[in-house]
Amino acid sequence: MDIDQLIGKFDKLMHEHGRWFMLASVFLVAVFLFLLWVFATRRMPEVGSSEAISVLRHLL
Repeated sequence: MDIDQLIGKFDKLMHEHGRWFMLASVFLVAVFLFLLWVFATRRMPEVGSSEAISVLRHLL
C-alpha cells in the first residue's frame, strides 16, 4: 500500500465520519480540562475552584 492509497482511505473515512471525529476530539479535550481541574483542586485544597479555573485559563 503506497501513501496515495493511505491518504485516499483517510480522506474517505473523514468524509464519511468527520463529524464524529470532531465531536470525539472536543469531548476528549473537555475531559482533559476537567481532569486538570480536578487534579489542581485535589493537589492544592487551599486553592478554590475559581482560582483553579484562572490557572487553567492561564495555561491555555
